[in-house]
Amino acid sequence: MKDSLEAELHCYTWNLLRLSAAAAMAALAIYLGGIVLKGDASAFDAALMRTLRTSSDLMAIGGPRIERFVRDVTALGSFGVAAMLVSAVGGYLSMSGRWICARALLAIPVGGWLLSNAIKVAVARPRPDVVPMLDTVSDASMPSGHTMMATVLYFTLAGLIAMRTGNARARHFAFICALILTIAVGLSRVYLGVHWPTDVLAAVALGAAWTAAGLRLLTK
Repeated sequence: MKDSLEAELHCYTWNLLRLSAAAAMAALAIYLGGIVLKGDASAFDAALMRTLRTSSDLMAIGGPRIERFVRDVTALGSFGVAAMLVSAVGGYLSMSGRWICARALLAIPVGGWLLSNAIKVAVARPRPDVVPMLDTVSDASMPSGHTMMATVLYFTLAGLIAMRTGNARARHFAFICALILTIAVGLSRVYLGVHWPTDVLAAVALGAAWTAAGLRLLTK
């Protein structure tokens, strides 16, 4: 049983590292492409952001209804939602005697949040100014804090599920759900005009690598 759990953990964390590498390479390609082809590191970032706005007045495509829906989606990566989810699921795991899982569910998201804020301070990248912002923000831009939180939270939950089930389809479903939630939150931040696309990709790269390391270290 222990060997089986170790094998599942090994496979899952390698998939996370592949996701991290893919996101990092995509961010680097956008960044370097802007420098080489446009002479501006943010050129492709800005072009991608404008694709989500109307050409006439740079307002968000889809109108008020889509904007409200996107605000709901972006909340899935907020600190408040994460705190409630970790408290509820972590409490259940603790009362069930699954202390290792509860410890991982608490430590990985909290550590990821602290890492994200430390990098924001160190990098101090300004927020985008190419389209009107549809949300209120006050801190630096890179990495996207909401996307980082979604990555570390939902992939930690999916990892804990993967380690506790012998059903391959259930494991794949958990991973895909975490991926969809992370992508949705990341796209919502770009849609709202509060993050460059490379901020989001950097958050996924950092968050996936952090989660992989945390699961390896905290679930033994």
